[in-house]
Amino acid sequence: MTIIVQRNGSQVSSAIHFIAMSPWTARPKTTEHEIQGADYDIIYHRGMKSKSCTLTGYCSRTAANLNILERLKDGSTLTITHSVEGTRSGICTSLVPTPMKGGVFVMFSMTVVEQ
Repeated sequence: MTIIVQRNGSQVSSAIHFIAMSPWTARPKTTEHEIQGADYDIIYHRGMKSKSCTLTGYCSRTAANLNILERLKDGSTLTITHSVEGTRSGICTSLVPTPMKGGVFVMFSMTVVEQ
């Protein structure tokens, strides 16, 4: 499995390793109306939200690498190429870094919403 991430047309540093990606999925948009005193609510289906996926990866915990991770969530267009899922573009809506292995490495999870 190969995962390649580009930001604004340039490949993200090879120091950032992407190791897993969830399938692109969309959740339904709904509007819910609560009915006071009733045993049920009225829920309207209003289409689907944009597809999203979660990427997981790691990098060495250096100032340069942490700066690269910060720049991934600045609203830039990311192009993600996956050997099974194909190529899609989107923006990073969250990126959560977690120090590991005595602080030498950083694991991260990022959510990308398709544009």
